[in-house]
Amino acid sequence: MGELDTVKHCLDELNELKKDQTNEFWRFTRSKDRVTGEMQNKRIKEKFEKRWNKLIIAMKNLNMTLQSLDHNAIELYNGLAGWFDEKLE
Repeated sequence: MGELDTVKHCLDELNELKKDQTNEFWRFTRSKDRVTGEMQNKRIKEKFEKRWNKLIIAMKNLNMTLQSLDHNAIELYNGLAGWFDEKLE
């Protein structure tokens, strides 16, 4: 399933980004040059938002795929039930 791989990849990226943000936060708090730290923080926030949006899109695609699979399973079940009913008559 390509969608599951996409979601896993996005989650892995978000975990890495979380580590980056934590490291940048501590570097910023120790930094004497606050302006550079604020610019780095803004850049990291933008990266996070971009990855978060990719994750949301991947989750929506996964949800649509699961709904489609559910619909197909129901159709298959109904088709098999009808076929068995015909054979039993």
